[in-house]
Amino acid sequence: MDASYLTSPTSIPIIRKGQYNNLKRPSPFIGLEKLRRPSPPEPRTLLNYPEVIAQIDAQYPKKVFDDDPKRYMSHTGYVSPEDRRVAISPSISTIVQFRAIDFGMEQCELKLMIPANTTASAGGSFLVSIHRLDQRQPIDTKSLSFSSSPRKLTTVANVKITPGVPVTWKETFHCAWDDVLTFEIECSDEVGFESDSCSMEWWQNKEDDDPTHGMSSMAFNFLPPW
Repeated sequence: MDASYLTSPTSIPIIRKGQYNNLKRPSPFIGLEKLRRPSPPEPRTLLNYPEVIAQIDAQYPKKVFDDDPKRYMSHTGYVSPEDRRVAISPSISTIVQFRAIDFGMEQCELKLMIPANTTASAGGSFLVSIHRLDQRQPIDTKSLSFSSSPRKLTTVANVKITPGVPVTWKETFHCAWDDVLTFEIECSDEVGFESDSCSMEWWQNKEDDDPTHGMSSMAFNFLPPW
């Protein structure tokens, strides 16, 4: 028997745990691209909260923040609520990461909505910069720090924050199914805005928050193609 077609065990690549996120995910939407779709597309939206919300600190470049800050021990074991902290200050910025999760929803609308009573501290107005990052794979929050954070690709927007004034901002991006999109929110260094007054924080809870009703939140709306 000719066994030359068999793969030698030594030739099988070893995938380590830290490399799982680099593997391509199989599509669960096999054959849907062959179906006739309405033209023009029907208006639909799908709300998607970030899979990752994590802080980095320029003042402490090696610091790794806790990625499960509200976990607690119950009588059945550890419970990890999905609440995640969004915070910015002159040295701290927040990285958020989304994944496009549905077929045929190729327009991603990034939204930032903050009600008037939580827009800022007692200081004056400041700018928040939102950057697109060079990161198309899931971030390892167990090792994320300022030193290891992805590089900035582009500045998406500078959003003005004024005490007592609600914020409703959005930007639309093209996205294909399973795309990973990563952004960083930080205090802007634009001339004319004092960074010392830049301070903002909230806890994002996707079960309670609803961006359509002015809750403090960042989310993606997935829309049909235009």
